[in-house]
Amino acid sequence: MGSQENPLPASYQYRPLDYRRDIQEGWWVVKKYNCMGCHQLIPGQRTSLMSMTRYQGPDGQEQLPPKLLTEGARVDPDWLLRFLRNPSLSDKDTNRNGVRTYLQVHMPTFSFSENELGKLVRFFQALARQPFPYIPEEVPVLTAKETEMARSLFSSTARAVLEMPCHRRSGSRPHRPPPPTSCKPADV
Repeated sequence: MGSQENPLPASYQYRPLDYRRDIQEGWWVVKKYNCMGCHQLIPGQRTSLMSMTRYQGPDGQEQLPPKLLTEGARVDPDWLLRFLRNPSLSDKDTNRNGVRTYLQVHMPTFSFSENELGKLVRFFQALARQPFPYIPEEVPVLTAKETEMARSLFSSTARAVLEMPCHRRSGSRPHRPPPPTSCKPADV
């Protein structure tokens, strides 16, 4: 047994050399660890968890693991590498969610190899067509006037907005917002 050469001529084999190679190699890792059992990676895809009774309805939907459709465009690759290496993001309490602590289901530590970690990070970047290497967006420094405006947004003058039912949170679990038609200031 063991490894065998592909009987197809090289001209018939799909071996991309650009970002598509990162996608191809990443899919092998995604399939190996069944990431799609919990995470949505393709629009319209149903995960195994989505069909479970406890995840039906709006409250259950909030408890599902995150969709990873645009993960490469949303996170810094260095952070993603740290998270995939240790999803708890903690050296002391490794049996917890490192990001959404209120979730009852959490991502296991798969003990990915360094090679698999690199492939996954490049996979998400390539899917989102992000440049490699990652160049963080330069965040401009706020002027004194902009800083004051930002502070006032969260001061008593903006309290009415923050008191709206659609912005309230109870405990560490997020509040499900009501339909937009009922989003009115609370007794202001």
